[in-house]
Amino acid sequence: MRGNRHRQVGIVLLTTIIMISILSLLVLATLQSMHLYIKTSAANVSHHKVIYNLETAALKLISEPLFASHCVVDEKNPNRLNQLLIGGKGCNYKNNEQFFSYLIADLGEYPCLQIAASNRIEGSHHWWISVIAEHGDLLQLRVAKSTLGSTCKSQQPHYIDQGVLSWRYLPPLPGTV
Repeated sequence: MRGNRHRQVGIVLLTTIIMISILSLLVLATLQSMHLYIKTSAANVSHHKVIYNLETAALKLISEPLFASHCVVDEKNPNRLNQLLIGGKGCNYKNNEQFFSYLIADLGEYPCLQIAASNRIEGSHHWWISVIAEHGDLLQLRVAKSTLGSTCKSQQPHYIDQGVLSWRYLPPLPGTV
């Protein structure tokens, strides 16, 4: 009877050790998950800040008359425009202690894409504005502004809003950072 009692105490001890080990592993897994969540959250905040700064710089470029003639290129392909920027061919711009490079592609007038401005309907002039941050993040905006004197003759006009029509964000390419 005495040996049976020692055996029960041993099983209880072994069961307790196994339960404590399982609980310890669960606590460690939870701590690891929390660490990964915090790390991912911090990376997302940093990434959103970069995009916000790019957007702010691009919107300032749109609103200010900074269209220096050497910064306006005749390139219609947005991917080629990106290659020019990555190759260091852009103009420099400083915004809130951060440096950016940018290029503006003059896409020309689109008389059948019309904008209602000043109680008149006018044609539109379009630009690609590409802005790249120091670490390689790139933002492209297609912007339309109203223009006088263009009339749509070939097709039915379409109405658009003035300002940013579309945008695309490209993360840094491997090897460019």
